[in-house]
Amino acid sequence: MWRRYYCHYSHLVRSLRQHGYETHDTFKVIIGDPATIVLLDPVVCVAFIVDSLASIDYASRAMLRATQIESLVTFGLATLYLSRVLWFAYAGLTMASFVLKRLRTIPFVPLDTTTLALSISILAGPLTYLQSRTLVCIDVYNWAVACVLPCPSYANETIMACIVYSATVALAPFANGLLVPVIHRFYHRKVSVATRIPRFASYAPAMEIKHQLLLAIAVSHPCMWWHREEAMTVVGGAFHRITSHEPAYRKNMGLAQRSADAHVLCGRPGVPRVRLNMTLVQLIDMPLETPPKPRTLGSIKTSNGAFVIHCGANQSPWVL
Repeated sequence: MWRRYYCHYSHLVRSLRQHGYETHDTFKVIIGDPATIVLLDPVVCVAFIVDSLASIDYASRAMLRATQIESLVTFGLATLYLSRVLWFAYAGLTMASFVLKRLRTIPFVPLDTTTLALSISILAGPLTYLQSRTLVCIDVYNWAVACVLPCPSYANETIMACIVYSATVALAPFANGLLVPVIHRFYHRKVSVATRIPRFASYAPAMEIKHQLLLAIAVSHPCMWWHREEAMTVVGGAFHRITSHEPAYRKNMGLAQRSADAHVLCGRPGVPRVRLNMTLVQLIDMPLETPPKPRTLGSIKTSNGAFVIHCGANQSPWVL
């Protein structure tokens, strides 16, 4: 985590001390949330998936207990245990990103990590119960238990049923990301035929819920965060404006990673405050160019009809 995220803040502080930003002389750095970078690490995902598969017996029991609602305590405990399948959802979005990057023509809404985690944790039990009451799902699980792997008549092999269940969880967020643009476009087409909606318009929230709340607290009065302060100009965030219409410029198209952005509050007596919104270069799928006179922070420019990153001073890992 230090090498892939936190070490870049040391570079940011050194650059601000050496080059500053315009005429401002005081800077307050607000650190972002590296959760998405950790969650999308293949090693981390594989480790948690292997841990889940190693306890396949307990997962099978939890699935069976979630199919009954006579005892709400038992159902709640089963739901709590099944929330571990969240890692299959993250792995599914990682693989979906690989496919989307290759196709580049399918509109997809990147999911908020906080919303996804809460949804999977809460709905794991109800989703299992719903599958146990759906004829198609019953037939699929019966085939997975009884017909795929040979086993004695007095026993049931549940590993294939768990694999089917895990695949269902992995595909659910991907299906959600595909359906939201379709529903959104259909709804707006009915409301106003004259309004043209971009093919790759972003329908996701502008910022992750948790990060938006924490940022609002960080930039406000230290004692009363609801206190209204002087107007603040926001500079940066160009990458997110571009990817709202051209999502292929994201390195990962499955999860929204705006929470990993860093923010710097710039101030000087008599000068309006400025908040810099910066994105890590490693999250952007754009070619790099070194301008003759690099600025403190990198920026996104157009070159020959395509977007490129103009690196900042000392090969800054941050882009406005």
